[in-house]
This record gives sequence, structure tokens and C-alpha cells, in this order.
Amino acid sequence: MRVPTRLAIAGCAATAALVLAMSGCSPSGPTAGTASSPGPQLTPTPTSSPRPAESARLPQRADGWAASASPTMLPTDVDNVRVRMQTAVFHDASGTGSRIVTLVISPDEGYGQSQHKALTNQQVFGPAVCGIPEGVPNAISCLIQLNGGILQTTGTGQDLAGLAGFTNNIYASFQ
Repeated sequence: MRVPTRLAIAGCAATAALVLAMSGCSPSGPTAGTASSPGPQLTPTPTSSPRPAESARLPQRADGWAASASPTMLPTDVDNVRVRMQTAVFHDASGTGSRIVTLVISPDEGYGQSQHKALTNQQVFGPAVCGIPEGVPNAISCLIQLNGGILQTTGTGQDLAGLAGFTNNIYASFQ
């Protein structure tokens, strides 16, 4: 069954917000602003030469946040396009905050473009474009377009700069 991209995006963002809420993350929980790395630099546009998605893999740790399990790359279908997806839930050191991180490897550049269009109140932080997922007001999300895919992080709260720093550091770990 074909699921329209906008519907799939809203469903993914809503699911991400639900999983975050169930795992104990709340808007009043810790933010990445307390991470050991400096905050992101605001730039007018995302980087123009994205890193390749094909060789990218999510790390086990990023900025003091740890993945709950070893993320594994799995094949799936998005809008009738075969993609490979790696998803991990990262928890902060205190165990009260969570973020969902998804790496999608896809030959369809339209997928990444549709994800970007679904973010409202967009702000650019280095390579990360961040905002509020359309229809999910309690979530924030950051996206980085890769060559052949996309990196997406989702959390709750209002700290776009903190989530962007976390996202950019994961992106920097890709070789």
C-alpha cells in the first residue's frame, strides 16, 4: 500500500514524539545545551557538499548521549521506494531525556525534500535545518541532507540550537 509522503512524515513525527514521551523525555528535561561540545554556528544556508549516506552509520554515543541498543541498518519501503533505514533512541546521562535519530539511505531525493518541507519555523544551524514537524507541535526536529539520504533527529522541547548541535556532531562522525 502506498502511503503519501506528507502522511508518512506526520506519522513518523507523531510516532517519534510518542516514543519520546513514553521514554521519559519531556520539554522540561535536559537539553543538549549542557553537552560538552560548543553550540552550533548559525549560517545562512546548509552545507553545499553533503557527505555520502551509503557509508554513514549512527554512532553508539554522541555529546554524552548513548544509543539504547546497537543500531542496525534495515531495508524498508517509503512511498514505494526501497530504502535502508537505521534508527536509534539516544538517552542522556541522567536517563530523563531521549532523542530519536534516523539515518535513511535512499536513491529518491524527493524523500529528503519532503521532510524539509514538513518542518515549520525553520532555522539553519551549520548543515542542520531545524524546526517543528508539521502537525506535531510538541516535537522539534533537525535534518541534514546527505548525498543519497538524510539524517533526522527528533526530540521534545524548544531547544533547536541544542538539538542542532547534537545533529551536527552525529553528522561530523560520518566519514
